[in-house]
Amino acid sequence: MQEKIALSETRLREAVTDTERIHALNALTWVLRSVEPVRGLVLSEEAVGLSRASDDHTGLAPSLCLLGVCLAILSRHEEAR
Repeated sequence: MQEKIALSETRLREAVTDTERIHALNALTWVLRSVEPVRGLVLSEEAVGLSRASDDHTGLAPSLCLLGVCLAILSRHEEAR
């Protein structure tokens, strides 16, 4: 698991474009969702904001999905709706 996290963090650091950053944020959120859901929530919120700011609809959908997953894991079900 630590190797996947480290690889995803490297990918995030190396992201150049908004699209690359959104995808990297989503990938890292997916890896962290069960082990660090609070951190995953923060990352998914960043991905949602960046997706909206850059009008990236293909990045927005998975970002919102991951946001909901992290909220559900944290038992914040009303917010996950």
